[in-house]
Amino acid sequence: FPDIFSEVYIGLVETAESSSQIDEILEKLADLLERQENLRKRVISTITYPLFLCVSSMLAVALFVYYVLPMMAPLFQGLNMELPLPTRMLLQMRWIMPVGLFGLVGGVGGYYLGRNTLSRIMRQSPALQRTVHRMVQLVPLVGPVMEKIVISRILYSLATMIDSGASVTDSLRRCSGVAGNRILSDRLDQARIDLMEGKTLHEALEAYDVFPRGCVQMLSVGEESSNLAETLSYAAKYYEEEVEVTMTRFAALLEPLVMGVMGIFVGCVVLSAILPTVKLLENL
Repeated sequence: FPDIFSEVYIGLVETAESSSQIDEILEKLADLLERQENLRKRVISTITYPLFLCVSSMLAVALFVYYVLPMMAPLFQGLNMELPLPTRMLLQMRWIMPVGLFGLVGGVGGYYLGRNTLSRIMRQSPALQRTVHRMVQLVPLVGPVMEKIVISRILYSLATMIDSGASVTDSLRRCSGVAGNRILSDRLDQARIDLMEGKTLHEALEAYDVFPRGCVQMLSVGEESSNLAETLSYAAKYYEEEVEVTMTRFAALLEPLVMGVMGIFVGCVVLSAILPTVKLLENL
């Protein structure tokens, strides 16, 4: 069941069966899965509040556009007065907003209905995976955070497998399958080939820029001191904390930005509502 159990999961179970340490290794696996789930929850919690602000503001605008403004339009038509331009533009949004809403709902619904097919297409097309992952890396703020998340996942998986008794080459092979980034996965495969040809781990990783230079230097120290698993765990924890700090800063910047944009948008809506009243009073 490859869709349920990852390569790292299967590799750890194989190692546990061959070493007769299944209880200890399953405990390590549980800790690995718990760390990955906690990291995912922290990322989701960071974007929840800004998303709530956007949705609530859009609902308030939709309520105003569909229920308040339509009641004002007949009054001006009865007085043979033309509505101000901002108000007319806002009324036209009644025909634009449903199109955007249906497009959004259709896109989200289509993704959830076809995500299994999309995942299968992605797995069968490495070139498409590389293109998508390269595009994600180029997105400001999002790209660096996603790269750190992937690096942390790989390092934790490597540390768990090596600490459980798996060989370094087998650990690299299995971790490349759960990297979640095709570009890094290809680099891990290339590093594994160099490792099998006689290079040390840090030399192979450095040759293909698998990890940042500082991380490779830490792994070099761990490899020379025969303490590789612990060094991998330390490096993974470092990048996990980096992700948390980055997400906290991102949320601190995003919340006032979203509130500012929504404030300007709501201000324009309020102005579009006030202008007809002002024009009506001027013509009395």
